[in-house]
Amino acid sequence: MTTINGRCHIQLSQHPLLLPPALARLIRQQAAVAAAQPPTPAGNRWLFPGRTGLRPYTSLAAVTHLNNHDIHVRAGRTAALIDLAGQLPAAVLASLLGLHPDTADRWSRWIASDWAAYLAARTQPNQ
Repeated sequence: MTTINGRCHIQLSQHPLLLPPALARLIRQQAAVAAAQPPTPAGNRWLFPGRTGLRPYTSLAAVTHLNNHDIHVRAGRTAALIDLAGQLPAAVLASLLGLHPDTADRWSRWIASDWAAYLAARTQPNQ
């Protein structure tokens, strides 16, 4: 985690990602907890260790933990998927996010059907 212009970022690949203040506070706290834990036999220290410390948190455990702190990620995830499905072909969306191709195709068709219904409603004469 780094601080840029007084704001916390986490580095993903070569890109710093700005963290909301509530999430930044939680990650700082968790980093302190993780640093105090012994490393795994392979020498790893997980930022979010699982129950035994040998493996990281599952995604379900992470979502539950965030929800307990009033950080609700499902709405943000859905909004991001809607935005991406509207901009990218299903095959690219699947590859980019690691989704099954059928799942990406459903998202893309769902977005297209929403726009089609909207456009159809806009073109009907007022009654």
